[in-house]
Amino acid sequence: MRAYLRSRHTLTSVLFAGAISLGASPAQATLTEFIGPPDTALSFTGPYAQVDITATSTTSATIVFTSLTTGGKTFLMGDSASADLNVNVGSGSYTLVSVTPVGPSTVGFTTPTFVSNTPGNVDGFGNFNLSLYLFDGYTNAATSVTINITSSTPIWTTDAAVLVNSAGAFNAAIHAFACAAPCMASAGALATGFAAHKIPEPTSLALLGTALTGLGIVARRRRRG
Repeated sequence: MRAYLRSRHTLTSVLFAGAISLGASPAQATLTEFIGPPDTALSFTGPYAQVDITATSTTSATIVFTSLTTGGKTFLMGDSASADLNVNVGSGSYTLVSVTPVGPSTVGFTTPTFVSNTPGNVDGFGNFNLSLYLFDGYTNAATSVTINITSSTPIWTTDAAVLVNSAGAFNAAIHAFACAAPCMASAGALATGFAAHKIPEPTSLALLGTALTGLGIVARRRRRG
C-alpha cells in the first residue's frame, strides 16, 4: 500500500511539474548562428558576423549581431540593410522596441545611428521583414547591433522559434564593410557586400541524421567483432 502511495505521489509530482513547464516562459538560453555565404562582391573568407538569438519570454526576444574578424579582415555592418532578420510572426505581428548599434573604438569612426526599419529584399537573399538602415556608410558602420523585439502572440517558445526562414531559406543577413584588422577609418573599406545565414534544409538534416545513425551502427558492429 505504501509503495502504491509513493508511486501515486511521484506521478502526481511529475504531472504537476509538466503543467508548470507548459505555462512557463522559455529559459533564457542563446541560439548562435554565423553569417555566410556572401554575395559575389564580398570575396573574402567568412564567417562575417555572429548572431545570438535569445527568447526572453514567449513574446519578447533579443538578437545581437556581432562583427567577426576572419583571415585578418573585420566585417563591419552599415548603411542600408545593415542587419536583417526574418522574424517569426505566425498569425500576428512583431514590434521593434529598440536598436542599439556600437561602432569601432579606433579614431575616425563616428558613432553609428539607427535611422529606420525598411523591410524588403536583401541583395538576392530574399525578403526580410526586419531590415535596419544605419546612417551613411563605412565610417558610421557598427561592430555590434542589439535588437529588441516583441510579438503580438506568444509563439517564441524557444530561441529557434524567434526567426523563420525566408523563401530562399535564409533568416538573417548583414551589409558588410570589409576592412583590414584593426579597422582604420582613413584606410577605407576593402570591399562591401552582403552575406546571410542559410538554414539547413529538412532533407539535408534528415540525411545527416541517417548518416550519423549508420556510423553508430558500424561502430557498434566493429566493437562487437
